[in-house]
Order: sequence, then structure tokens, then C-alpha cells
Amino acid sequence: MGTGSADDPTDATGNDSTETGLETAFPYAAREPRKTKPSRPAAEPINRAARADEDRRLLVLYHRHGDPAAREALVSRFLPLARQLARRYQHGGEPLDDLVQVASLGLLKAIDRFEPSRETAFSSFAVPTI
Repeated sequence: MGTGSADDPTDATGNDSTETGLETAFPYAAREPRKTKPSRPAAEPINRAARADEDRRLLVLYHRHGDPAAREALVSRFLPLARQLARRYQHGGEPLDDLVQVASLGLLKAIDRFEPSRETAFSSFAVPTI
């Protein structure tokens, strides 16, 4: 048992006097952080500018030329957003399928009403509409 002297780092109770007390109070604080997997492979970075340009191109194509394929592509691109917004309200008692259907109609309405000449991202316009 230590004496607490300068040569012995333990005090009279046998505790290491070099501890700050943090290790005793919070035993997990001294552990190394847990290793986690990255959420997305590094080989596939998201290019938001390229996606926004493609969204704008599809919106212009639909609004100027009435291209149904462009509208369908926009629906495919933004349907996950509509589903995500619908899930926010699923605890209100309505079936999720009904909420997704209403959100999908809101998405169609947003696509039809959006003005590509504005300098606004489509998703910024679509979220309140959905």
C-alpha cells in the first residue's frame, strides 16, 4: 500500500493519486471512441450542384415543352422526399399509405406550379406544397 510520498503515486487508501477523479466518476470517458462504418462509400460523393442542374433542366424541359418523360423523371427523383414528409405525420392516426398518396399529389402539384425562371431550388418550393 502506498504512502502518498513523491516516489509512490498511490495515497494511503491505495488509490492512484495521478487520477483526476474523472476516470472514477465516468469510467467510459477514458475509453477509445467506437469505430463506426461510414454512412456512404467515399467513392460515391454527392454532387449537389450537378443534381440541382439536372433538376432544373428537367423542370425547364417539362414547363417549356410539356415533356411527360421529364415530369415522370422529376416524380421519380422527388418521390422519396414526398414519402419522407409523409412519414413525419404518420403518428397522427392516418394510415401511412394515405399520407403518401396525399404527399404524391402535392408533389405533382408542386411540379406543375413551379416556375423554373425563379432562382429557387425546387425542393425549397416543393416541401411546403407537399
